[in-house]
Amino acid sequence: MNAPQALDALNCPLAGVNLIEASAGTGKTWTIAALFARLLLEERDGAPPPAIEQILVVTYTKAATAELRERLRRRLAEMLALLDGRADGDDFLQALAARFPEGPARDVARQRLTAAVNGFDAAAIYTIHGFCQRVLTDAAFESGQTFQAELVEDDAARLAEIVDDFWRRRIVAAPLLAQVLVERGETPDAWLAEIRPYLSKPYLKLRAPDAVRLETAQRLVFERWQALAGEPELAEEGLGLFLAHPGFKANIYRPDTMARVADNLRGWLALPDALPELDSDSRKLLDKLRPEALAKGMKKGCDAPAHPLFERMEAWLAAWGVYMDQVANSLAGLKLELIAWANEELARRRGVERSRSFDDLLTDLGAALAHPETGPLLAAQVADSFSVALIDEFQDTDPTQYRIFRRCFVEEARPVFLVGDPKQAIYSFRGADIFAYLAARHDAERQYTLDTNRRSDEPLVATVNALFGRELPFLLDGIAYQPVAASPSSGGRLEVDDDRAPFNAQWIQAGEKELSKEVAEQAAAEACADEIARLLTLAGEDRAAIVKGASRRPLAGGDIAVLVATHSQGDRVRTELRARGVASVALTQESVLASREAGELLALLHAWAEPANEGRLRRALATELAGLDAARIKAELEDETRWELQLLKNADDHQRWRERGFMAAWRHYFARERAAERLLPLPDGERRLTNLGHLAELIQQESEGRQGMAPLLAWFAARVADPPRGEDAVLRLESDAALVKIVTVHTSKGLQYPVVFCPFLWNGALERRGAGFWSYHDGDEPWLAPEAAADDGIRQAARSEMLAEKLRLLYVALTRGQYRQYIAWGWVRELRTAALSWLLHAPGARDLAALDALEL
Repeated sequence: MNAPQALDALNCPLAGVNLIEASAGTGKTWTIAALFARLLLEERDGAPPPAIEQILVVTYTKAATAELRERLRRRLAEMLALLDGRADGDDFLQALAARFPEGPARDVARQRLTAAVNGFDAAAIYTIHGFCQRVLTDAAFESGQTFQAELVEDDAARLAEIVDDFWRRRIVAAPLLAQVLVERGETPDAWLAEIRPYLSKPYLKLRAPDAVRLETAQRLVFERWQALAGEPELAEEGLGLFLAHPGFKANIYRPDTMARVADNLRGWLALPDALPELDSDSRKLLDKLRPEALAKGMKKGCDAPAHPLFERMEAWLAAWGVYMDQVANSLAGLKLELIAWANEELARRRGVERSRSFDDLLTDLGAALAHPETGPLLAAQVADSFSVALIDEFQDTDPTQYRIFRRCFVEEARPVFLVGDPKQAIYSFRGADIFAYLAARHDAERQYTLDTNRRSDEPLVATVNALFGRELPFLLDGIAYQPVAASPSSGGRLEVDDDRAPFNAQWIQAGEKELSKEVAEQAAAEACADEIARLLTLAGEDRAAIVKGASRRPLAGGDIAVLVATHSQGDRVRTELRARGVASVALTQESVLASREAGELLALLHAWAEPANEGRLRRALATELAGLDAARIKAELEDETRWELQLLKNADDHQRWRERGFMAAWRHYFARERAAERLLPLPDGERRLTNLGHLAELIQQESEGRQGMAPLLAWFAARVADPPRGEDAVLRLESDAALVKIVTVHTSKGLQYPVVFCPFLWNGALERRGAGFWSYHDGDEPWLAPEAAADDGIRQAARSEMLAEKLRLLYVALTRGQYRQYIAWGWVRELRTAALSWLLHAPGARDLAALDALEL
């Protein structure tokens, strides 16, 4: 493959496999539209251009598909207007039109464009799932699929059944496993939530833990416990020696600590026939009775106490450690077994039910294309249907998706344009795999770049160029950084009567030691809110404005975005803005079913469904939706007449729901309780009302297909417990034109804002709290290892990939601003492994180990 070159969209060949690597703000969608117009108009090798339905365009979300469809339609209409003499068009369109001089050539071009514009509804513009669905439907015989399969958007109920079945078959029948799981508080729902991100990924390799000998380990730990607990007098004698010993260091063995140690052990000794289940706190206390710990806790010149108790403690706790390792191995092995079994069982049940999920669309088409006999026929049919493929957002592909494109287009010698930006591959949590992109790059015959940023002012472009202009800027060998130029005009400018630069660092003050993350997060939120309030104050004095051509308007809240990593960070910024009188809105991809209002509405529906259950009603009245404080609830409960009235109202809601449907009951309740009047004045009242309206709409839609209260309530409870990722459930926005926007970095991709704040880039965490699995690659192969099977090498590989993704998230965050950018920085715990530290403080580092060793 030749070295990357700047793309000339007007003159590049419309053949072969082409990789177009964009950068932020460099006109990726404009480029796709330019190629689309050329493909419709230009002949290749003497053959007429394809019809509009023969040009496949694929992107990755419904919203992106709708936007791309509109942009392509508009571009063709502009070209047609130019050919008709009704408009001038831009430089590209004029140059393209010049290839069709007046006469027969222009007449044919006009006819082709007219047909394309009039028949645009037939344009083959799909999400990846939409494309797979069409192929499986159109070629059901060749793909070996059922001719009529119902598309199921949400698999939650079916998955819950499958996990419950696994639990009954594999765990309930094994008493020792069941005992362990009960003691640890494990549940099928918790397991489903943990494994769900790894389902329907046939390319994912599972690393099993070592062989498990749980029964042997449990027997040994019980025997050693019996040796300790079977002689309580001996144990008490040893504790007396421990408590009375004068030689302990006061800072290690304080009297209160020693008393807690003794009380803890005595509590377990009171139940000699039951094997203790030690939590981390109990284990930490009892470790102080081990001979090694006792020796380390002695004053200089003093001997540690010696007694059989301490030797037996050592033996028991050592056996306990081995037992816990075996428990961890057992659970890890079961979870891997569940992943494999759930994938098989899902496929079997969907075949029986003649249904298909979104994940199935990919895996079924991938499997059909891989079939040795019918696969070539299917690939040939797809290639006959589409003469060329334009794949947008290609950096978000995964191994299954690319195998589909490769088999249908690359191997069938169809022209392919793979358009994306590996620097913005940030959706691993959705299954996107940057390593699949890097592997696919080898198929490209030509590689292009887009090298002019049309979004940001030159100082911001220069800053990003300088930051990422180092060796291995994204940690991975395959992702380089190509400097980009700034467009001579980015479409306006920001005029502020202050001395701030286009790129600003807000320093988080620290004393003689590093700040905790909690303190740093609060300080960063306050600094961010202070500066936003200052800018808007200047705007109110006509000293901060956006100028475009001859127009000038004051800077508004809607021109400012605060980029965050988590919703809790966003809430903190929103609180600080509210304290300064600045209104804000959260733009998010979070599900409304994960909101506080969903949980409160679920409590209310439980009360309606069981009007005789007073406990349900009490829980519903304790929600903010009900609007009663603790004193009012207490008064209602203590006054028999008032409580009877609450019961009657709840029974009336139950009757209304049963006879007239959910929405009738909800509207009656909402009006009777004057919910809008109570909630709207609250600081986030508009958000609460928006969520409640959205939830009520979702429930009503579902009620049309579910008869009766119980099925509908079960559906809603399952969705609240495990919110789906469907676009219908994404939080809706309040009116936000004049409000400061609080946006997650993931959500901000593809968007731009005049002024951008990034207050939390100093967070260097490279481990997901409580995660039971590590995802990593060994070469090009993706692996999944449970914690019990992960060694230091696996953990380091997974942490390295997390740092690499955080570097890509950093790139996205630093390329949203048009005129001014703010970051917060300071000496914060774990700062050394923050993505920005890789760029600022470790210019010579080549791996995570070098960054970990960095001294700041």
